[in-house]
Amino acid sequence: RPLHTIKGVTGFMSGFEQGSKFTHKVEDYLKAMQAGSIPTTEEHLALAGRAVNMVFQVLEQIRDMGAPEAEETATVLRLLEDAKPSAQVAAAATCIFFSSENVGDVVVISSDCPRVHTQADRTLLLNLLAVLPDGTRVLLDFSKMLTCSSSTWEDVLPHAERLDLSVAGLCPACRGVFLSWGFDRVILEYPDRESYLATPPPAERIDA
Repeated sequence: RPLHTIKGVTGFMSGFEQGSKFTHKVEDYLKAMQAGSIPTTEEHLALAGRAVNMVFQVLEQIRDMGAPEAEETATVLRLLEDAKPSAQVAAAATCIFFSSENVGDVVVISSDCPRVHTQADRTLLLNLLAVLPDGTRVLLDFSKMLTCSSSTWEDVLPHAERLDLSVAGLCPACRGVFLSWGFDRVILEYPDRESYLATPPPAERIDA
């Protein structure tokens, strides 16, 4: 989360764009480790520590010298790139499974994927949302999910503005991210699918 903030802030600071790009690469590496596509071996953990420390060194070098030390930065970026699995291995290791079903007038989108962090992880979810007509009542049933990145919620937000979108079944880790980033201001949360389906639609609640 701090790296995500650093990436965003430096991206808007004149002269610090290289720091933002470097931080983005480090953040991607950590997300891949968290998602399990890069194993948490001693070597990979050591590289993670070195890369995080390098983020702050790069920012100091830009501040003091106007640019990061090219050779050292390139070395760390190469190590991060080399640690990534091949495309075939990554595809096999990534659990990407979302399904949708109609329950009355509600589209329920469920996930059997325990961790959703990378762009590949959330592509199917976004594709399912994209084809729904404006105003559709949608419930995201995330009861089987263990962790969900803030980037996933950020990608979902544009759909929340045009759909009647709610979420149910968030575990403590998912709920922590959901609340701490303020996504509950736009997306209604329910304890579980049953609680949502038992709640009358907005028009019926107003009439009552």
